Amino acid sequence: MGSDYSLAARKFRCDGRLRAAIASLATVFAMATAFAGAEWRHLDDDSWRSGPKLTPDKLKGKVVLVDKWGVFCPPCRASLPHLEAIWKKFRNQPFVLIGAHCQGEQREKIAELVKANNLTYSIYQDAGMVNEPAVRGIPFFYLLAPDGSIVYQKLGFGGQNGEQELENAIKAELAKLVAPDSLCNGVELNYFKAEAHNLVPGKNVEGLVSRLEVAAKKGDAKSDEARAILRAIEKAHDAFETEIRDNVRTRPGLALMRIETLVKTWPSEKSRYAKAYKKLSASRDVRAAVKLRRTLEALSARSPRNALEEKKFADARNAAKAAAVPFADSRFPGVAGEIAELLDDDNQ
Repeated sequence: MGSDYSLAARKFRCDGRLRAAIASLATVFAMATAFAGAEWRHLDDDSWRSGPKLTPDKLKGKVVLVDKWGVFCPPCRASLPHLEAIWKKFRNQPFVLIGAHCQGEQREKIAELVKANNLTYSIYQDAGMVNEPAVRGIPFFYLLAPDGSIVYQKLGFGGQNGEQELENAIKAELAKLVAPDSLCNGVELNYFKAEAHNLVPGKNVEGLVSRLEVAAKKGDAKSDEARAILRAIEKAHDAFETEIRDNVRTRPGLALMRIETLVKTWPSEKSRYAKAYKKLSASRDVRAAVKLRRTLEALSARSPRNALEEKKFADARNAAKAAAVPFADSRFPGVAGEIAELLDDDNQ
């Protein structure tokens, strides 16, 4: 293609090959832009009005619905309870809803509508993609796939039917996602997407592995993908073993957590780790480190929806740390250092 393109360019020929080359290049550039992810504007504290606070990084790899709306728009106001219902249905999945208010600074009126409709999703002033679709009126909705490409857009809502239509579009995108902690992340999936949803740490994968091993030997179109998945699973298994080995003396709580996950994922490995598991799980000090780590990780994984919930999370974090303080002098190898590390880590 390169030689044809150069020759045609030098001779200024707008023949079929040149047009095909240009179209091909345009496709490549479009794909590159999409996979680079969306660029966002006004996701900052000054623009925040209510709900979980967001950053562009928090939107990466997620399905994002943007609602362009205004307080003086009756159809917009009518859609608010429907959008809250959508948010509640999908908020525990890789999904974000942004209410992007676009009728000027109306903080008090926005606050009134948030309270009246018990809205808990994120609302920002003038938020959206840098290169968002042309907004021809409001309410206007557009849905982004995790790669930043727009997969759905619509002007108007339409009550219950509109809610169902949006739900269907969101479900379709979420169904394409592999779990964030999938054991085969990084593998391009065409044939085994359904299986990939079940290849996650903490879920027995040995039956699926056996079926993939059979598929890998068939020599058909699926074989290469099956082998790639098996390599990824083996790599994940090795990573678990390395993390256990590296932390058993310095972070025994973390090591115990990884052992528990490993033997749930690969039950046939249980006997190999029985001795280490028995020793670690029998220690009250190690269990205290596990409890603190799990609590802090669970709280870090959630975004407070309002100031009241933010305080609740902070209180829970402080209570967990206070409960672990008595174990900071533990003589069990590694526990004292692990708990001190967790107590001092403000990012947990």
